[in-house]
Amino acid sequence: MTENVQTEFTAGDRESSFQRWLPGICLIWIVVFWSRFLLSDLPNLSDPKDPTLRLDVLLNLPGIAWEAMFSPPAPGIESGLKYLSERVGVIVPALGILVSALAFGRLLLRSLGLISQLKPVERFGISAGAGLSVVSLLTLGLGWFGLLSRGLFFVALGLPILFEAYFLLRNSERNGSESTGSKNTSSQTITMGILAFLLMAVPFLVLIVLGAMLPSTDFDVKEYHLQGPKEYFLAGRVQFLPHNVYTSFPFLTEMLSLCGMVVKNDWATGGLVGKTVLAAFAPITACGVFAVGKRFSGSWAGAIGAVCYLSTPWVFRISTIAYTEGALCCYVVLTFLVFLKWLDWTKSEEREAVLGERWACLVGFLAGSAISTKYPGLVLVAIPFAIAIGVVTFLRMRSLNLLFRHAGWFSLGVAVSFGPWALKNTVETGNPVYPLVYSVFGGTDWGEQLDEKWKHAHGRPSALIKSPSLMVSELKANAIDVTIRNDWQSPLLFGLAPLALLFCYRRSGIWLTFGYLVWILLTWYTLTHLLDRFWVPVLPIAAILAGIAGHELCVRFSSRRLPESALGQVIQRFGVSCLCIIFVGTLVFNLVFVTAGLAGNNAFLTSYRSMQQLTHSVPMAIRIAEEFVGPDDNVLFVGEAQVFDADFDFQYNTVFDRNLLLLLTTKNAETVPSESIASDSEEWDLLPAEEIRERFSQEGLTHVLVNWNEILRYRTTYGYTDFVSPQRIQQLVDAGVLQEITLPPQVTLRNWDALNDSYQAEVEKWGPELKSTGLDGVSRVKLYQLFKVRDDESL
Repeated sequence: MTENVQTEFTAGDRESSFQRWLPGICLIWIVVFWSRFLLSDLPNLSDPKDPTLRLDVLLNLPGIAWEAMFSPPAPGIESGLKYLSERVGVIVPALGILVSALAFGRLLLRSLGLISQLKPVERFGISAGAGLSVVSLLTLGLGWFGLLSRGLFFVALGLPILFEAYFLLRNSERNGSESTGSKNTSSQTITMGILAFLLMAVPFLVLIVLGAMLPSTDFDVKEYHLQGPKEYFLAGRVQFLPHNVYTSFPFLTEMLSLCGMVVKNDWATGGLVGKTVLAAFAPITACGVFAVGKRFSGSWAGAIGAVCYLSTPWVFRISTIAYTEGALCCYVVLTFLVFLKWLDWTKSEEREAVLGERWACLVGFLAGSAISTKYPGLVLVAIPFAIAIGVVTFLRMRSLNLLFRHAGWFSLGVAVSFGPWALKNTVETGNPVYPLVYSVFGGTDWGEQLDEKWKHAHGRPSALIKSPSLMVSELKANAIDVTIRNDWQSPLLFGLAPLALLFCYRRSGIWLTFGYLVWILLTWYTLTHLLDRFWVPVLPIAAILAGIAGHELCVRFSSRRLPESALGQVIQRFGVSCLCIIFVGTLVFNLVFVTAGLAGNNAFLTSYRSMQQLTHSVPMAIRIAEEFVGPDDNVLFVGEAQVFDADFDFQYNTVFDRNLLLLLTTKNAETVPSESIASDSEEWDLLPAEEIRERFSQEGLTHVLVNWNEILRYRTTYGYTDFVSPQRIQQLVDAGVLQEITLPPQVTLRNWDALNDSYQAEVEKWGPELKSTGLDGVSRVKLYQLFKVRDDESL
């Protein structure tokens, strides 16, 4: 791939009638695509019985924008610009961690001898992304040895800044050793026009930062993305958590949250620091999009792609909720960028062997970082780039020696960034990819029933191979969902991305990018449970193609190459204006969409004290425990797992772990089936009441809080152990183990008619005791129950 891409048309292009009409055809496509986008509903944000169309949002855009920006806060809620001062204690340590990460990344590039081979944007993006991976590994290492000391972290994070400052000062005195990679030639300079264009992304970046500094309201985040680091912080070390299987995943992003907790010496505000650090993956990814787009079609293509990416509602969502997909998007595009640099090396006539090996090692390091972010990174990043390096090395250099050397360096990079996570799991559970591949590696505190339950919940939801006749309709539905219908998608991405192939079909790099996009989508479609977040890593690749297409469209319209007919002149005159209106209009639409809270929490100026008062901020089960349980008590949560906000002693388990209530109340519970047994089996018979009370006492448990609402959700989706039921709880009450604490009906009861059909059917079949009819004749269902563990003196 050449660095300076030619945008002029060839003689063959001038003679092609199709090429001359192509801009007009593309303009028609854009209008049709945008119309279909606006006429689609919002499946996650509206009632299926009365769906809301994007067109409804567009028509009410002024009112939505006004209400989002100027409507007064609810009574008792403190909100305003003055409360931004509360964020200083979050943003300052987050910036400190990010500066340290950048220094770590630059030192890594210096050690590989690659820093002078990169242009400024490439250097910044790769340094920041690689550096965050290093900080994560540093936190893991210190945490594993029980060294979660605030002072030690200040030293560990400060030293790379001092070292890098020394190198920068030394190089500046020598006129900079990086000048070879950052000469301001006419083809490399980022003009003032491009910088002004990039300013359109600033409002989105501001909202991302403000949103990241808000307490999370997401279930997964409160269950393990932040809860896992919280437990490590409170324990003073990174250790195996048998009650939360998710914490055995590779935890690259979660280690950054733990780093924030250690730096702040507080799990609550430290979690906000970690979320803010994770939000930085968005601009880092945009740098990668810019760098790749610039390689293929110039700086304007890179800038358009970067703005398209940052303005996508999905990017705001994954950046502010503390999902791992933001980091995965980053390592997808950075690995692709470094692979392109390695590819340049293979084309060089005077290539240095050592340089190619170092590029391969860096590709491996970033690919391993993708796996460390999330297991799907193995198939999304590591495997395709390992294959690509092997194939290209063999075909271009015809050397088995080079093939093995580059494969070895790539593997070394992966081992450095992902190896510690595999080693941790091996030591703790005997399975390097716990809880996956149980049939091969086994795993501590796991079993066949739990493994089947896991695979059922996370496997492909339909028999793709067994029912190929369903594939066409299913593929069509999923294609529409990914490109158009998903609530948080932007029409700029897949509205423009396909056009890059029409304009640049002669450029191999465009086909390579498009092929990678198809790989990610096919992997998602064939190997995952089709959750929308799992295709989000395709967004930066789509943004690269969208930026190239947008740039090429503007070049074609401004080159006066359309046919000299009346229609051609009309398209020529209004083409660029129409594109600008559509582009800017889409940015405004997306900005209002995000500001209005349709992509995530929008309480940007609300005080932290008021955030805790909002009903959606803290789960109901936690609020019940805070109100009805004493500060010295210890609660066993049954069914409840999003426990990050709990500032008291408690125990819990996730739906995929062995149930703690079963472990505490039955004999040999660790060896009996965890999910279901035969109806005539005695394996789940309760222990004598005295022994159960003794077990509770040994664990320090004083209360049991059952969240029937969550258990119903699980039983109608993932499944939940049959051991826990209203009848089982009543058995414990009758045996004198538990004593129910009466809760206000407005807290625990819900109208029967408000339940969906699946919940009603499950209650009727499994837990009819939860249903009751009041004196007013209205049927209700009990969603929460709180019990006190009785002791001998209370009997």
